[in-house]
Amino acid sequence: MDTYANNALKLPSFNDLMTYCSPNEWVSAYYYRKVMDFRVQNPNGIPQAPSRVLMVSGRVDAASVALDPSFAVDAPPTRNDPNGRFIAEGVAADGRVLFRWRFTPYRVEDARQETEAFVVAVPVSAAVQTQLAQVVVREAGGARGDRRSRAPGSALRAGSGAPVATVKLPGGGSQISWSSSMYPLVLVRDRVTGDVLAIARNGTLDLSAFGRADRLQVLMSDGVGSVTYTIDPATGALRQ
Repeated sequence: MDTYANNALKLPSFNDLMTYCSPNEWVSAYYYRKVMDFRVQNPNGIPQAPSRVLMVSGRVDAASVALDPSFAVDAPPTRNDPNGRFIAEGVAADGRVLFRWRFTPYRVEDARQETEAFVVAVPVSAAVQTQLAQVVVREAGGARGDRRSRAPGSALRAGSGAPVATVKLPGGGSQISWSSSMYPLVLVRDRVTGDVLAIARNGTLDLSAFGRADRLQVLMSDGVGSVTYTIDPATGALRQ
């Protein structure tokens, strides 16, 4: 609804405010939903303060759920939606459910119509994190069948990390290498802003393009949790 002008209802076919869109006096349904989702999660206009969360992400299509490796980070938690279409669960080795969080995926623009994605920040304590053996995402109620995807735990759950090597590069940069079978996904973040600078899966990554080494965090996920490294600016070595 256009509350600024005449309270007229706008059709969801309107385009974004861009010079090459016509008509261009409104916003698309995609960004309108983004604004409304933000306001629902932050009713006072102020985002929740960051806390320790498990970042659970992946995608959904007509047949399955694809679950990415999860990361333990400091970020604003996602609202637990009691009417959410999907449920993220953290499960201990003995089968106990450590957390249950409901959410609704969002549609991926410019993808197949049935493709959706999700990024859910679930608050977790240190005690829960140490007990976590697997993450499960399933459809609430099983309306289209019980669709599950598990992220297997490995080195971190066993208490022994895979070796991580660093190599100094000409010009002062660093390259890191790791076991991609133990750490299938790695994030590089700016530790000051929290911005994600890189995502890597292949076992090696050149850090030279990401600015000052002392601002970088390297997060390595074993599937259900992650270990965080910073970089020694003098030696280029990673330290936990």
